[in-house]
Amino acid sequence: MSTHFNSRLASLGWDTWFEQRFESFAAEGLRPARIAADYGAEYLVHSASETTRGVLGRRLRAESTVLPSVGDWVGVLPRAWDTPAVIHGVVER
Repeated sequence: MSTHFNSRLASLGWDTWFEQRFESFAAEGLRPARIAADYGAEYLVHSASETTRGVLGRRLRAESTVLPSVGDWVGVLPRAWDTPAVIHGVVER
């Protein structure tokens, strides 16, 4: 199992199926998180270590035809203190 698999993620529904689809995101230094709520300009995301705000990265917002929905797994950059996590991709559903 990779370092991205832990009991908190498993309790949110993370399993080996998602882990396999997350490999390309992990190679970019992203961490898995699950979308818990969509507030329009921001999301609520659960990661292995915290629940925090999330925002779409510029490229995802401008170029993607697949935006995250509640329940989706996404790749996020670890956040700096008191800033939202930046969502850079949506894991295959």
